[in-house]
Amino acid sequence: MKSLLFRLLSPSLLLLLSTFFVYAQQPENTVPSHYRKVRGMVQNKQTLQPIPYTTLLVVYTSSTKTDTLRQVTDDAGRFELAVPPAQSYIFTSQGIGYKAIPQKYTAEQLAMKGLIRIQVEENAEQLNDVVVVAQKPIVRLGIDRIAYNVKDDPLSKNLNLQDMMRRVPLVTVDGQGNLQVKGSSDFTIFLNG
Repeated sequence: MKSLLFRLLSPSLLLLLSTFFVYAQQPENTVPSHYRKVRGMVQNKQTLQPIPYTTLLVVYTSSTKTDTLRQVTDDAGRFELAVPPAQSYIFTSQGIGYKAIPQKYTAEQLAMKGLIRIQVEENAEQLNDVVVVAQKPIVRLGIDRIAYNVKDDPLSKNLNLQDMMRRVPLVTVDGQGNLQVKGSSDFTIFLNG
């Protein structure tokens, strides 16, 4: 009984496993047969030098939808991608310091093109002045000291000395004006030093 069952199931099991192995041998990046493979380069319009690592946008429009594909060019400004069938394609490249020049192709024009050259122009915009503002910290905590810069504190003009000392971290001032640093009264105050 076992041998009869084994004889009946082994051919069908073998056929089932062989289809899995054949399917597993398919390359990962296969393109559907109705897609069109497009290759090209993004280059500077004036110098014709390739522009590496720019973002390529392909907006394709068919009778039912409009969608966008994105891809980054390689270090030589080249790209290769598969586009679905559509009525029209608009290729644009985006990069820092470059102005995009959209290029429109119909499906027939794209089929005749071997290599698409997407051109961009330099976008040299003059920026306004850059102002860097730095401010010294009012309180600096060291290993053995706390430094409070009264002159840099904007509230120092309106507060008395007791109120300014209340603003210093780790310093407490009681109702009689007695100071404590970290809960201790054993400390030394240095002025301008």
